[in-house]
Amino acid sequence: MNQFSVLAFVVLPFIEIWLLIWAGRTIGVGNVFLSLLASALFGIYLIRHEGMKTLATIQDRLQRGEIPGKQLLDGAMLLVAGILLILPGYLSDLAGLILLFPWTRTPLHHWFLSILEGKIRAAAFRGDPAGMIIEGETLPKDKNEY
Repeated sequence: MNQFSVLAFVVLPFIEIWLLIWAGRTIGVGNVFLSLLASALFGIYLIRHEGMKTLATIQDRLQRGEIPGKQLLDGAMLLVAGILLILPGYLSDLAGLILLFPWTRTPLHHWFLSILEGKIRAAAFRGDPAGMIIEGETLPKDKNEY
C-alpha cells in the first residue's frame, strides 16, 4: 500500500470525523447537518449543470474537428469536485471548492499534465531500454496446417 492510499483511506477520514465533532460542538449539530446538506445539494447541482455545459463544449469542439483536451480535463475535475462536495466532511468540501474555480484548476491542469507526461516518458523508456531490434521474417500460413 503506497503512502497516498494510507493518507486517503485511513488518515483523512479520521480528520474529517474530528472536524465534524469539533464543528458540532462549536456551531451545533443542526448547523453542521444543514451545512453538509447544502454542500451535497450544491455538489449534485454542480455535477448536473456544469457537466452538461462541459459536455456541450466538448461536442462543439469535436464537431469543429478540434481536440477537446482542456475541456475533458475540466470536465473530469468538475466531476471530482461535485463528488467531493457530495461526500460529508469539511476537508472534502474544501478540496471540491478548490477544483471548482477556474483560477485554481489551471495550476492543477499543469501539475497533472506534467505528472502524466513523466509517466508516459518513463513507460516509453521501459518499453525497449536496450534499443534491441530482433530481425525476422514471416512465412505465409498454410491453410491445412494447424
